[in-house]
Amino acid sequence: MIERIGKDAEDPSKSLRVLARYVNAASSNLPTKKFVESLWEGPCDLSSVHAAKGLEADYVVVMDLVQDFRGFPSTIEDDLVMRLVMSEKDLHQHGEERRLFYVAMTRARMETHLICPISAPSLFALELLQDDLGIHIGLDESKNRQCPSCNSGRILVSAKGGGSYCSNIPLCDFTAPSCSQCGKAMIYTGSNERYLCESHLDEVYSPCFKCKWGVLIPKKYINRRTQQEDVFYSCHTWSKTGCSGKRN
Repeated sequence: MIERIGKDAEDPSKSLRVLARYVNAASSNLPTKKFVESLWEGPCDLSSVHAAKGLEADYVVVMDLVQDFRGFPSTIEDDLVMRLVMSEKDLHQHGEERRLFYVAMTRARMETHLICPISAPSLFALELLQDDLGIHIGLDESKNRQCPSCNSGRILVSAKGGGSYCSNIPLCDFTAPSCSQCGKAMIYTGSNERYLCESHLDEVYSPCFKCKWGVLIPKKYINRRTQQEDVFYSCHTWSKTGCSGKRN
């Protein structure tokens, strides 16, 4: 990012402030001051966004715009006692986090640069992208699907072959169906097929006609009339959403 800023990084009169939502969490990517000083000629400071309130710099870099449990916006639940003293207008989605994000973006006199991972970009970064605000490099929304369950997380593919899951885990327990041939979790595609098994591409389930993201998977049962094993098809999300989509 400093390389993108260009010549001002070599100007001793230009200041830089690097901000992160958290500075002591495992999810924080805040670099060391020594490392930043090796790339920036002028004065530089590193801190949390909270600590930067009222402060300014010529350039600001905001780290960790990731849609995650300890990302930005943070999805850690607000203290219940705090909710009792908050007005109703403050109870909209990520209200306090949005105000904190505004603080982060307005610390710069010249330019603010936001860094987010392509695999799980922050909801705030995606809103800026959708409204065509700022310059976006590398972020392609068509390759990064929104979780159809919570509508805020992003669907990620497990690097260990564990199928697809939501970046908001554990707050969102999105799960993909399992392949009936190998038993492995399938990959969410967002296409008409919805879910595919990387090992068995012929394994395709019908989309659930009741909800937006489930598929109808076979369920075995004993037919009381014939006393024989039979099969019906039920939405794979039933255990978590109660979706009633099913067919014989």
